[in-house]
Amino acid sequence: MVCELCKKRFHIKKTVALVSDPKKTDFFYTMGIDSVVCAISAVTSIIEQQAFVDEMANIVPIGEGRIQIAEVPITGSAPVVGKKLWEIDLPKEVIIGCILRSNTAMIPRGETRILAGDVLVLISSSGQEIAAVKGLTGR
Repeated sequence: MVCELCKKRFHIKKTVALVSDPKKTDFFYTMGIDSVVCAISAVTSIIEQQAFVDEMANIVPIGEGRIQIAEVPITGSAPVVGKKLWEIDLPKEVIIGCILRSNTAMIPRGETRILAGDVLVLISSSGQEIAAVKGLTGR
């Protein structure tokens, strides 16, 4: 309510709301709040990221945290080694945007094979990167 009041009465252009219930985040966006921060979601995300620190070299949230970019190193024991991209079962909200192979960055296509030592750059909706990492690394 305070954010709406500030926008309408005082003509504040950018508002930020802190919410305690992650289920209410979308509601605040539909009400016109520019940025919504949920402490519970932030802490949960940090814990999930720490749990997968071995698999992911880096996670970068963008789009107010709704999109994640993650680097996933592929070891020789990963279940996706040798598979073509189209053969890999990923969540619908996840794409492999780039493969870092040796000193080369390549944009993959459906026929691209995943090799041991590759680093996959994933682009995903928030929360979907964890399921993708499990599927890609087998851990």
